Amino acid sequence: DTPKNPPDTPHNPPDTPVKDASALASDLRVMLEMGKNFGHGADCSMAEWGLCYTQTLTLEYSGDDDYLDDQFNLYFSSIHRLLQVNHPDFEHHHVVGDLTSIKPTASLKGFGAM
Repeated sequence: DTPKNPPDTPHNPPDTPVKDASALASDLRVMLEMGKNFGHGADCSMAEWGLCYTQTLTLEYSGDDDYLDDQFNLYFSSIHRLLQVNHPDFEHHHVVGDLTSIKPTASLKGFGAM
């Protein structure tokens, strides 16, 4: 069963290959790689004790159709506060407690089909 597109909206023009969130979740691989604890050049001034580490988050889309909807959030839990995102296509938001989300900015043009 192919998911049906949501109704036409400014974010979902007619005849645009857009999927729903469950389809994106099944086609998006999220990989997290630990970076450095020290000597990374990141601004740790907002972190506890002025200490922080780097991580690389990689999103790999494997869908058969382009995913052009920019109205999604990726939520994750971490006991360490996310201080910055170094990519113009995404921004981060503290939700509550240890819950954080990243979401696309206007510069993200979607995920291209494989």
